[in-house]
Amino acid sequence: MLCSLLKATDVAGKPQSYFRSQDVEARVDGWDIRQTDGSFHFRDYLRCVLERGRSENGVFSARIMWETMEELTTNLRSIGMIGSDFEVLTQAFGEPKFVSLERRDAVAQAISRLRAEQSHVWHIRRAGDQEAAKRGVSYDHDAIQHFIDESNDHVHKWNSWFQENNIVPLRLSYEDLELAPATEAQKILDLIGVERQVGSIKTKNVRMADETSRVWAERFRAETSYSI
Repeated sequence: MLCSLLKATDVAGKPQSYFRSQDVEARVDGWDIRQTDGSFHFRDYLRCVLERGRSENGVFSARIMWETMEELTTNLRSIGMIGSDFEVLTQAFGEPKFVSLERRDAVAQAISRLRAEQSHVWHIRRAGDQEAAKRGVSYDHDAIQHFIDESNDHVHKWNSWFQENNIVPLRLSYEDLELAPATEAQKILDLIGVERQVGSIKTKNVRMADETSRVWAERFRAETSYSI
């Protein structure tokens, strides 16, 4: 949702999960940077990412999940960048700004994750996506608890990483983003120093949660006495 909003501003880059290992190979196939032996150099991949992830004003943005950060910084060091994580990121992208997006309702987040994993529908943008997101899904208490624990662990690790690198991120919540998307997007434009009013910009993404999600959340909370 947030990435869609930022792209729609035309001045905040074109954020995607460029460095998620599961997606890299597919991107490389379309960029003609493989060598004769089928391999590719990360420096070439980075160049292509920077070209495609920038808006016309030169701003680059990317979405990075916790499990991707170590892999990204390792790859950057492999092409000669040195120093702390923040320093190698700065060498690659220019001094970065960080936005930390969290969801206050951990149960709802875990249920959305479970349904996406089961249905293989991660974004609802067009007719038919909502129905596709309902197929093949079933309640799984243990999986929901696992995703809650994993999310909490990643939040803790992100906060530690920010502290270690002397970074104070702009903190946003999914709930506020859903309620007032233009307001939250404007905060990011202010952070990066882009003088543009977002106005009534809207995301193409539609909320995935529905009655099934609500029923599962009530059931999980009843089973665990979960208060959030």
